[in-house]
Amino acid sequence: MEKYRKTIIGSAVLLCLVLAVAMFVETFRRVSVDATVELNRLTAINHFCQRTLAFLLLIAVWNLHKRKFAAWLLTVLALVVSFTLYSIHQHLFGYITMAVQLYCVVVLLVFNRYFRRPARKPSLKVVVTLSILVLVFLLLNAAYGHFVLVRDSRGPAGMWASLQRIFDFLFVDGGTGPYSRFIFLFIWISVGVLVLFILRPIVYDVRITPRDRKRARELVLKYGQNPASYLALEGDKTLFFSKRVSGVIAYGVVGNWIIIQGDPICADEDFVRLLSEFTEFCLNNNYNCVCLGTTDKYLDEYHQMGFEHVKCGEEARFKLDEYKLSGGKMAKMRMNVNHAVKAGLTVEEYTPLVKKDPEIEHAIKKVTDDWMGGKKSGKLVFSVGDVNLDNPMDRRYFYAKDETGRIVGFNVFLPFEGGAGYMADVTRRTHDAPGGVTEKITFDAFMKFKEEGVAWGSLGVSPLANVEEGDNENAVLSKVLEFAYEKGSRFYGFKSLHLAKERYTPSEWIPAYFTFSQKTASPAMALAIIQVQNSGGAWDFITSQVKKPLERIKARHG
Repeated sequence: MEKYRKTIIGSAVLLCLVLAVAMFVETFRRVSVDATVELNRLTAINHFCQRTLAFLLLIAVWNLHKRKFAAWLLTVLALVVSFTLYSIHQHLFGYITMAVQLYCVVVLLVFNRYFRRPARKPSLKVVVTLSILVLVFLLLNAAYGHFVLVRDSRGPAGMWASLQRIFDFLFVDGGTGPYSRFIFLFIWISVGVLVLFILRPIVYDVRITPRDRKRARELVLKYGQNPASYLALEGDKTLFFSKRVSGVIAYGVVGNWIIIQGDPICADEDFVRLLSEFTEFCLNNNYNCVCLGTTDKYLDEYHQMGFEHVKCGEEARFKLDEYKLSGGKMAKMRMNVNHAVKAGLTVEEYTPLVKKDPEIEHAIKKVTDDWMGGKKSGKLVFSVGDVNLDNPMDRRYFYAKDETGRIVGFNVFLPFEGGAGYMADVTRRTHDAPGGVTEKITFDAFMKFKEEGVAWGSLGVSPLANVEEGDNENAVLSKVLEFAYEKGSRFYGFKSLHLAKERYTPSEWIPAYFTFSQKTASPAMALAIIQVQNSGGAWDFITSQVKKPLERIKARHG
């Protein structure tokens, strides 16, 4: 039954595409030279509208096969209006077109539940580009209609003159004749409707309302066993609240991919039901699904739900009641901390919920600006949080000052396991900070947590570290990740990041995994993972990898 349903829907989508092309071409058909001026005017208006509707259909059909609701609504509206216009002029092409349009509308209405994918929030660049594209098309379309109308009325015809005339009455006088007034209203109404469709996700798509944030925070603090669970409260996440159990899933969308941050957040006994409900949501909206940085706690449950897993790195975890600087294994860590102490660095905790200090917050922002100035690409997002001093909630802030009192580095820690652990999420320092500043901040923070009875500290996941040692279900993907670790470290610094965390001497290394619906491992999945984590998008990630070696070559040769 499902196969036949998809075949019928697919035929309607294909016919909409054919209709769009045929309608556009047909509008260039000339009427008889013996036609009256009034008939010429009506025909020009009709053709202008049909060309616009054909243009709308082309835009809509492009997104219709992705099952987007906005595309479905736009297609139905365009088909209904076009059907009405064709009913005015009876001819063979019109009858055939109306029959096909009727079939498409009926199919789209009958299977309307198939098109339920919500619109995603577009970037400002996309909004501006599409708006300009629509306006230019309507301007040229109206100019051509004016040119045909003047030419068929045996008046002096010129496309450039028509374009100037249309431009004048659109932006200057609004036109004087009935044709001009109609075109003026039609164009601006069309632009308004299209821009509303484009902007709808920005106007209505509030990712996390205060009520949702409060509800999600309660669930994260109660059930968030993954050190990255608190990232669910970041503004770049969309939240999925279960209707069947008390649970939440934080995710982002890239094309046809939904990327879950960490594990679903709920009670252990509700995990399968929550994941099942979410996979049903993905299936209904034609999304593939991949989870980033999951722990090994629920691997059996993922497998039960048809997910594969592959190791994607290791988390540096510290048992705080045993953590101290003494001992041979701590030699490197001890040396770095002592270097920071000799340089006169001191560490303090900033508690913005107790007392706001604009000077400290300004200094922290300056550290971030300095840190960003040394990066060759946009900062990582999605799997790394932000400073969030405007809404700190349960975050903990520790900063280091030099001998002059200048803040030269800071860490932001996120709670997990109900406050039984804290993960260093954001670690930043100025380019001229003394060596050991980050180690000093981290160690002092861990000691403060230890005094409070906190059990665990974490430095988060070292991406792609020791992936070959994992219990991997997808051997091919595992080899690809292993290759990326070996060959990609010169660009991203996978090895140096792992070595930096090793200097802290973690109590244990906990494996982290990519889990994904079976048969979806592909280059598209890898690209989606890169894109969701890079603030500048996939292109910024790619160009940054080219810039780095070029800059090194330039520096080497002066």
